[in-house]
Amino acid sequence: MLKNLIQKSIQMLSLETGGIQLPLDDGNILQMTTPWTGNDPKNIAWLTNRTELRKFSSEIGLETPEWYCNNSLQKLAEWCLKKQSFPYAIKSVQNEADAKRIFRVEGYKDLSSFFEKLSPDSKSEILIEKWVKGKYFFEVTCGYQKFELITQIGFRKDLTARTAWRTFPVKLPLSIKSKIDKITGKFESFLENPGKLLRFSFAIDDREITLISVNAGFNRLEYFPVWCGSNIEEESPVVQIFTGKTQKREINSKYMINFFRKNKRDESFPEKIPDRNFKSKIIKYDTSENYAAVLLESSDGNDFHKTVREIEFFLMG
Repeated sequence: MLKNLIQKSIQMLSLETGGIQLPLDDGNILQMTTPWTGNDPKNIAWLTNRTELRKFSSEIGLETPEWYCNNSLQKLAEWCLKKQSFPYAIKSVQNEADAKRIFRVEGYKDLSSFFEKLSPDSKSEILIEKWVKGKYFFEVTCGYQKFELITQIGFRKDLTARTAWRTFPVKLPLSIKSKIDKITGKFESFLENPGKLLRFSFAIDDREITLISVNAGFNRLEYFPVWCGSNIEEESPVVQIFTGKTQKREINSKYMINFFRKNKRDESFPEKIPDRNFKSKIIKYDTSENYAAVLLESSDGNDFHKTVREIEFFLMG
């Protein structure tokens, strides 16, 4: 599991946190001793509740996908019938880590099936909204002292919103970056202290930019030493965000993290990938249960996907 791989990275840090924990799940940022503990829960309800984010986004003038919230399957189906605009995203109201419990609904059969997964007791409120389409998807991580990391992401080819790969660092065209800066700038006041991050997920389609989600968890491998492309702890995003000491480093390569999953009944992943003349350099490989991640480095991003296909053939058969 991704969380286990991140926990390994946290345990290897020499960073002194003074008892403050690095939140991995947005749902518990106020239930632990985190940099967000001193905030009034009402002022940051949009961090833990997805419907509150939609309301807050509208209040500050951001475009939001059409959405509806209810704990009744019938009511949700009636809303879909009225809108007649599949596909939709159906998700738990509580914000969770790594796109957990988010599904793509392409028809009424999917709606019923995923509703049962999200609310088996029919008591939990469920959020349904128009599926945000995009040619490209990016995450922009912002922190204290103008820290910023932009990552492009690709999704698994299934009915979830789980990530298949992540490429970083990304430099966006100025026309797009300026629009994103206007959006992230509306949240700048919440990053007044070290230790906090906000990760904005965007869909970009024909220069239209839609904010999908905002998260505060440190649940990204590229925040940590080695996985970020540097062995130097002070250059890792997690240390820069926590200390407020931004380290500018010249990066001439691109990095890609790829994720692989097997069914629990299948054979486990091998302990290492054999040495071969891959197009991209393998920097790190690690596994946890039925989950594996590999970090690649290349000066040419076009090399990544060829290397991934070769690695996938070895790992998945």
